Amino acid sequence: VDDILFTYEINEEKNIYAVPSNSYKKLEFKEYEDLRNFEDADKEFIFNGNLRPEQQVMVDDFFSIGERVRSGLFQAPCGWGKTYVACNLIAKANKKTLILVHTKLLFRQWIEELTNQIPNINIGTIGDGLYSIEDITVGIYKSVLNNIEEIHDRFSLLIVDEAHLCPADMFSQAVNSINCRAKIAITATPKRKDGKHVYLDDYFTDFKSYAKDPRILLDPKIEIISTDIPFMVIDPKRDWSRQINKLSKNSNYIKLIAKIAIEKIANGRCPLILSDRLNMLKELNILIPNSALMIGSTKEEDRKETLENVGNKYKCILSTKLFDEGISCHRLDTLFLTCPSNNPIKLEQRIGRIIREHPNKKQPLVVDFWLRGPIVGKQQKIRYDWYGQKNYEI
Repeated sequence: VDDILFTYEINEEKNIYAVPSNSYKKLEFKEYEDLRNFEDADKEFIFNGNLRPEQQVMVDDFFSIGERVRSGLFQAPCGWGKTYVACNLIAKANKKTLILVHTKLLFRQWIEELTNQIPNINIGTIGDGLYSIEDITVGIYKSVLNNIEEIHDRFSLLIVDEAHLCPADMFSQAVNSINCRAKIAITATPKRKDGKHVYLDDYFTDFKSYAKDPRILLDPKIEIISTDIPFMVIDPKRDWSRQINKLSKNSNYIKLIAKIAIEKIANGRCPLILSDRLNMLKELNILIPNSALMIGSTKEEDRKETLENVGNKYKCILSTKLFDEGISCHRLDTLFLTCPSNNPIKLEQRIGRIIREHPNKKQPLVVDFWLRGPIVGKQQKIRYDWYGQKNYEI
């Protein structure tokens, strides 16, 4: 609502309220001075690639006001090329730029993509034990906050990847503390289950550009595996974690998942198996031949080698929530949902990992394991209804 401001910091003694940087338009001023940075970089950025027509439209949208980069939200589906297009946008803007991410994995992916697409520029780093400021810098938000006094005035363009995370307290402080005029949000799924996506306009303005996608992506088929595995929860706050722990140690359940995975692999499929618990994934790794673990502690070189060999050396990927945000592996065509969830937004993100184009993939398939219990039964009904709303074949 136009007359409502989201306030994340209050100094009651000085009567100062800190609000998101692009919500100032909701306030009335007699006069004000814009002290946000908007300086060109020291060196011209040269983009090394070529955009598809629909990607060029997205970039042009952000230069629709006098050829000057503007703030806004950039929404595009998984596999569309968001990072690649953002590199072109950064090069065209030619401003001192900070890219803000939330994981080491995205941190490394951005550094690699920027190095490939804008090769004439050194890439700065803030995070993972690294600290250097360049005309283009990639930063993990916690490390950015830890160094905010030194860097808050160093950039003129902020790119925020997976921007639907922005309303979280520390993430929002990092976004708001960078004193630049242009702030661009990038996301595939801006909606949040808690409804806080409505705050995004306050950080990035109400301008939005939605990607046009001419690709014909196959809708996934849904295969429901009904089990007698109990998941009895009365009080979720008290019981949920304990039941997940029990489920992850249930040998019959683990063997069932492994059996179905081996069958899918034998039929030429390449599954992504997600679990909330590492011990379950380790057991599956033993039971499923040619499978690979990809978890938070996986070294960068091992992660890269695994992704490059999915479908050949590795027939199956086992992972945690690491795959919820930003990992690109086009060969994957089958998703195993092994732990309960009632978050359709997260579900859509996960399905996005298996619908990307690849010459060797079959029609995407979601294997949804159903458990026995009143609360998980309601969650399973929510997922079933969501599949129906999407017109997925069940």
